[in-house]
Amino acid sequence: MNKKIATLLAAPAMAASVSVMAANGEPDFFGLLSVGVQKVQNQSDVDGTAFEASAGVKGMYKVDDFKLIYKLEVELAQAVNMDNGENDVDVKNALVVMPTSMGAFVIAARGESGHQREMYQMIDIFEVNSADNGTLWGQPDAATSVFAYKSPTFANTHISAAVLTLNQGGTASNHNDNFADAIALRAIHKSGDLYLGIGNVMVSDDQTGASKDYNRSSLTAGYEMDQLHLGMTLEHQGDHPSGADTSLLGAVADLKLGGGLSVGVGYTDRNSDNDARDDSMLAVIARKQIHDNIYAWAEVGSYDESDDNYSAGINVGF
Repeated sequence: MNKKIATLLAAPAMAASVSVMAANGEPDFFGLLSVGVQKVQNQSDVDGTAFEASAGVKGMYKVDDFKLIYKLEVELAQAVNMDNGENDVDVKNALVVMPTSMGAFVIAARGESGHQREMYQMIDIFEVNSADNGTLWGQPDAATSVFAYKSPTFANTHISAAVLTLNQGGTASNHNDNFADAIALRAIHKSGDLYLGIGNVMVSDDQTGASKDYNRSSLTAGYEMDQLHLGMTLEHQGDHPSGADTSLLGAVADLKLGGGLSVGVGYTDRNSDNDARDDSMLAVIARKQIHDNIYAWAEVGSYDESDDNYSAGINVGF
């Protein structure tokens, strides 16, 4: 997405990263607070909630030609939403980036998924029913133990690769003798208002406990036309650990109306070899930009099988 609508359509993770780096080495504080009300059909009353409450520090050291960018961010929404305010704090980002003339190298003990961001951002126009909420799509929004590389841009295209050394089965045990438990590869092309991407994440059978490696492949495209954003993402889950291959297609349209108003609509369809995993979603969102760092919104998500949801809130970035 180009900058003229990126601020308006930014997901919370993007909004939290717009602040300018402080002086050399000095940390720059940033965050995002998204609060409002939500009703989940068959699950809840109309409840006040924090959709996101994140805060962190980031900065950059520069010594001659050497640069190092760091970022430490925590997500507090779960703790905020607990009745007693007590819950584990989720570490959202704990990473360093070393940009060089040969590309950027990333070491992330914990970090937001670059694959999720680049391959799904064209359809991530929603606050609640986004592609990273885990309801329909398979790609998670964060990962641990990541070593990544992003190439320099050539012909408006860059290539990214990441190796993940995950804990086996999500436990402290990590003795499967794999150098890489998961490998992510993608190529992104940006030319004018056109955005194209292709990628694949391979998770080893030792990690999943299945008989074959699990491959999650995706294609994405986006295009800007004056005040209109169009986006599409296709995901295929091959040799899924459940034993059923699954395909998803999501498409969105987001229109800026003027006066700080915008509306977006999106549809996602999931079709699986296991009919019990079939589902679809229609979502609609309306927004009102109040300030550069403040906007109000209302959203509805209607599902074929999962529970419908109704939400409204206000986002404040700092």
